Amino acid sequence: MQELVLTARSNLVAKYGEGVIGALERILGRGAGGGPERQLLFIDDERYVRPLGVAPVRSIEPEAIKRLLDRLDASLDRRGELPVHYCILGGDDIVPFYRLPNPTLDGDEIVLSDNPYASRDDEFLVPERSLGRLPDGVLSGSGAGDPRRWLAVIEQSLGPVETRCPASTDRAEAFGCSASVWKDSSRVVFSVIGEPDDLRISPPLTREDFSPTWLAARRWLYFNLHGLPDRPGWYGQAAPDDPPEYPAYPCLIDPTQIGRASGAVIASEACYGANVVGEDHATSLALAFLDAGARGFVGSTATSYGPARPPPSEADLLVAGFLRWASAGMSLGQAFLRAKVEFAETMLERQGFLDADDRKTLLEFVLFADPIFVVSSD
Repeated sequence: MQELVLTARSNLVAKYGEGVIGALERILGRGAGGGPERQLLFIDDERYVRPLGVAPVRSIEPEAIKRLLDRLDASLDRRGELPVHYCILGGDDIVPFYRLPNPTLDGDEIVLSDNPYASRDDEFLVPERSLGRLPDGVLSGSGAGDPRRWLAVIEQSLGPVETRCPASTDRAEAFGCSASVWKDSSRVVFSVIGEPDDLRISPPLTREDFSPTWLAARRWLYFNLHGLPDRPGWYGQAAPDDPPEYPAYPCLIDPTQIGRASGAVIASEACYGANVVGEDHATSLALAFLDAGARGFVGSTATSYGPARPPPSEADLLVAGFLRWASAGMSLGQAFLRAKVEFAETMLERQGFLDADDRKTLLEFVLFADPIFVVSSD
């Protein structure tokens, strides 16, 4: 098979009711028997797990889920059916994130991460599996217990494997925005997908200037802005040499300003840009972009780091690698995996070791997407 799509039946039913199970089976186009390319797996359901040669998990805990994935790999590898990609369906209350110790001395007590799920051993700093997640957020919007918004995201993301997002060599298909204080480093990252001089800068730009039309029909969206754990927006920051009348930390974008982002792939360096625990499409830009039709979102679940000036390191280096490989036609999952591997190799070559900020960067960045998805240049 090409892809294993995994989720927890008991948590889904507790949150949404039994009907969500049939809806997922219909979207994927097959039941417990699976199919040759993409197979749905309820990790706590005997009928789905036993045919693959392993036992279901007894508790929906991160360590138990990782052990199941490792056993599945061994079983499927023996049968010549080792998946290329893995896709998690659901947010933290369906399939929980790992809660890992924070390697740095900042204000984050833990780091939410999918890295261990993407690793085939207990050394999970650098992953080995192509893995993404399609989170559902908290119950809100269309009513408690109503999964329709999330199912729509799944349906647009988990369509036929052959579906490809048409792209163009026109670099105007990219949009980017950076805090002024980081504009020099951000232009290096943005040059992977667009013209550096087209990068928009905040300040002077503020929320009042922002237009949803900036995002419309764009294939690649890049943001290097501030994010906060308790606010939905992303913020710019004035540079030391900016005019004194510039606002220090203007809000540039929040979930109400997205409009449509059909087919877009978003890469964000914002702190907490991918923190979706306890959030929904009205309070999280990551969930809002997926709700608006985006096909992929890369971001950080905690405080992220990056230099004010080149060369790229930390978040800049990781995001640039992802955009480079994804825009070259690699699947989103493989591009994200390759970016993390290259990040570790580059920093080891530069420094001889991975420092605390490097280790945190590897752990905190996650991919919200169907990892098999490819932005083609056809």
